[in-house]
Amino acid sequence: MLFRIPTSRVLNSIFVNPLFSEFENSKLSGLLVIVVSLTISAWLFLNGGRKFLLVLSSIITVFYAFQRYNDFWEFQKLSQFNGLYIWDIVFIGLSLPAFKYFLKGPHNPSLGNDSRGFIEDLPINSTEEDTFNRREVAKKIAQTILLTTNKQSFAIGILGEYGSGKTSFIKLIETYLDYGQIEKLSFNPWNTDATPDIQKDFFDLLAGRLYEINPKLSELVLDYSRKLSRIDSSVEKLIKQWSFIRKVFHPQNSIDDYERINQLLKNSGKKIIVTIDDLDRLYNHEVIEVLKLIRNTASFGNIFYLVAYDKTYVQEAIKTLNQKATYSYIDKIIQLEIPLPKRESDDLLDLMITHLQSFISEADLSILNDEIIKYGFKNHFNFSYSNIFRQSRDVIKFINTFKITYSLLNDEVLFDNLFVLELVKFRFPLVYDMLFEQTDLILYLSPRRASYEEFYELRVFKEADTDKPVIIKTLREQNYSESDITLICGLLFSLYSHFDRPKNAKNSIIYPMYMERYFRYRISAKEISEFKYQKAFTSGLEEFKLFIDECLLRRLHSEIGARLFQEKTQTRALFEFKLKAIFYLGPKFISAKGNTSFDHVAISNMLYNHQNRLTDKFYPGQEDQYKIFIKELFDNAPFPYLFHNELIYHVKDDSLELPLNVEELTKYQIDYFCKHVNNAGLTKDAIWLMWGCRQNYYLAGNKHWRFEPSLVPHIREFIKTTNPVEFLKTSIKPETWSKNSYAIHLEILNIFNDREEFRTIISDHALIDHEVKSEFLNFYDLCKAQDFSRWVKFEFHTILKPKRDTYTND
Repeated sequence: MLFRIPTSRVLNSIFVNPLFSEFENSKLSGLLVIVVSLTISAWLFLNGGRKFLLVLSSIITVFYAFQRYNDFWEFQKLSQFNGLYIWDIVFIGLSLPAFKYFLKGPHNPSLGNDSRGFIEDLPINSTEEDTFNRREVAKKIAQTILLTTNKQSFAIGILGEYGSGKTSFIKLIETYLDYGQIEKLSFNPWNTDATPDIQKDFFDLLAGRLYEINPKLSELVLDYSRKLSRIDSSVEKLIKQWSFIRKVFHPQNSIDDYERINQLLKNSGKKIIVTIDDLDRLYNHEVIEVLKLIRNTASFGNIFYLVAYDKTYVQEAIKTLNQKATYSYIDKIIQLEIPLPKRESDDLLDLMITHLQSFISEADLSILNDEIIKYGFKNHFNFSYSNIFRQSRDVIKFINTFKITYSLLNDEVLFDNLFVLELVKFRFPLVYDMLFEQTDLILYLSPRRASYEEFYELRVFKEADTDKPVIIKTLREQNYSESDITLICGLLFSLYSHFDRPKNAKNSIIYPMYMERYFRYRISAKEISEFKYQKAFTSGLEEFKLFIDECLLRRLHSEIGARLFQEKTQTRALFEFKLKAIFYLGPKFISAKGNTSFDHVAISNMLYNHQNRLTDKFYPGQEDQYKIFIKELFDNAPFPYLFHNELIYHVKDDSLELPLNVEELTKYQIDYFCKHVNNAGLTKDAIWLMWGCRQNYYLAGNKHWRFEPSLVPHIREFIKTTNPVEFLKTSIKPETWSKNSYAIHLEILNIFNDREEFRTIISDHALIDHEVKSEFLNFYDLCKAQDFSRWVKFEFHTILKPKRDTYTND
């Protein structure tokens, strides 16, 4: 501001007159300025570092503010925009990229981590982060330290198991210390190369901090350290330069270094807090060296040591020096031991929930609270797994692992199954591997009528008249503790329990068709994505049909069929949607897999309105609507009608109650047969339709069948008017246990008014190949000679030669 006019003159002589004054202000040049400025701005936005952009923005803003409104200059306007100057465009282009950091908020790596990233296992830095409510104890310790005057070092031990939060507790203490009176020193023996260097490194660190308080005190500490170690340190060499000058004017007294250090520390009015964390991570000889440092070589007044360790570990280290050493040995070194304040019972659960809710869905969070926490962690009986986490470090490790698997599988599997399985993997990885690699030793597949209904259950054995999981025997052989065995069994019961809830879940781990994806973390090419299935299922019938077609192209016929049958429907709309989807899939399924490949029994059971169970649930007071819906399904049967015909066969064979009576269903069968023959002739599929159109009857208490009487006239007519070769082939019945022994099906003979009518029709038929006709008539005559009641020996040579598989399974 003071020199803006002289500065402007310098800029004028160096840049403006020789360069910018010659600038041609035209529309083209103005457009080029805009393009270049935007290009530079985009490049800075994508590649500029935070510090660089903020500095650049600050400088250019100050410079712009001073010069833009400086009367010394006359700026050129853009020819396209009268209100804008060229210098405005340059300023905007250079300063704009920095705003991306202002829009993102303050840059704070410790607090601004993306919830999708890993969680660092860091100690807390403020009382607000004290999730275990230890702040009051920490505050009292800090206040007592400030009130204590000590002539020798005062060592406070913070006791706790590995990962229990000792470091965080020390940091809590530090937050309550008045740094006007306190100098904090954090000494990490881990950074020392060798045991003898621990002492030297400590005094180097102490001297470096004391130099800011009193250079003389720092010099004394280094001299003291040198006498102890007989080694000059790098810090000492730096401080000696100042020390040499001081010695010229202030010769040293012959007072003992230790006493002088104590006196100077007392005179400084400062308390020095030295934190030594994770003593229980050092080797035994390193532990001894640190303890010697605390109680002997660095036992100065006004120094407090906050030492974090597992007492059992440190005691074992002391025993390597003296086997007779007791706990009283460490009591002589550490004046006060404070066990880490215990957590409340739900602290670890609260920590886990806090982290989980940052990345799991609201629906899964509800399951976590209402199911997993309530019946798992807070269950006071054998199913409980409340001891899965031992300290906060366990929670962090689990969360980081679960974050990966959840991001890969959250839309594909059942959340509570995935969560519990990940608990098994976290705490008992060998059991996790065993569950996948030796499934048959731990689980058995409960047999069901259909494969998609099968599910895994825990293998059990009897012990004291109680069913217990077989895996207990293996765990005992591998020396697992009884408490761990109980915990493992609780987790496995949660996965493979006998309750209905998991069995009703469509993508539960208990189903073989889903189990492997829980371990693979991906959907294989031979599996159906649950996410894509649900998306298609909720997008309407036409979208779902496209999804079915996609599955069929991938040869996932059985998979999509099984998944559809698993679908639980609670409303009329979903019930009808599911049936329409099955009736769309069925014809395509059997076209690829065979006429008997589809589970028609399962469909007929779905349609079975036993004691009005369906109409009462989905059509209360509108029973006729159910009949209209079923009729619509059969009315829309596609050519070649095999699927619908087969379904009617099973409904009639099992005498199931449908809204359509037997006569109405039979009419559909006859209609399918006639439409098929009219369209394609007496094909193999037409004959299959014919064999499925049966009427059951009982004779002497035994069940028998015959072709539906109303179908018979149609059969006779089509035999006369179309090529009946497929009919002739299906009329031949091979003997099961004797080669070249055959007969004619009596059901075929009964189609005709008399048996000679059958021979006459074939003999007079103009569409049958002569050789085929001759062979069949010869066979017919042999059967007639045996009165059609015995097997005859015959050698077929034409296409009539039967295969061992037949159209029927009598």
